[in-house]
Amino acid sequence: MLDHLILEIKASFSAVSPPPSTTKMLALTRVVKVLPSTPLRILRLKLLKLFKAPRGSEGELWMRMTDGRLVPLGDIRGADEDKDIDWWLESGSEVVLCTKN
Repeated sequence: MLDHLILEIKASFSAVSPPPSTTKMLALTRVVKVLPSTPLRILRLKLLKLFKAPRGSEGELWMRMTDGRLVPLGDIRGADEDKDIDWWLESGSEVVLCTKN
């Protein structure tokens, strides 16, 4: 029913920040389905749970650009926490979750 609206993004996990630039160095990679209207904060929490980050861990999201560079997803100070992810992402986008304790 809503399948045409759902974004499929490729999510990877890294225990270091900033994440390594090559996908071979990333520990886990999964395809995640989310609605375009999902706030950035909720995506981050979903990925922390998916990758079984320790309770109390904080996460940073990074986005892979078309040239292969990784850039922070959203404002580092948290001003973009409530923005919908379709502000930055589309189906097929790649994100990396970096945990910091």
